[in-house]
Amino acid sequence: LAVNLFVLPARLRYSVSADRLEVRTLFGTHVFPLSGAKVKLHTPLVGERLSGRGLGGTWVGSWAMDTAPTNVFATSLDRGVLIDGEQRVFLTPADGPAFMDAALAAGARAPQPR
Repeated sequence: LAVNLFVLPARLRYSVSADRLEVRTLFGTHVFPLSGAKVKLHTPLVGERLSGRGLGGTWVGSWAMDTAPTNVFATSLDRGVLIDGEQRVFLTPADGPAFMDAALAAGARAPQPR
């Protein structure tokens, strides 16, 4: 268990390529299409874990975030990047704006201002 506390945060990696997002965790790789998905900086109003774990400063699993089912791959639940496409995905990249630029270049789109 002590090893997991130090290894898990280092094992959460995001990469954007072509038209998809890859999230690598200690337990595997998850792929999400970006083409047409909305991407924005996001501060969740409320979140409740449906399944998954929070361990060693990393949250991975399914959450009801802002009352919508959301895949969470994060080191914080306070602020991050929300991708709303075929599935909702909440991430916490080290540089949110740079991540958003990469996602937009890969086919995601910014939400329309209200």
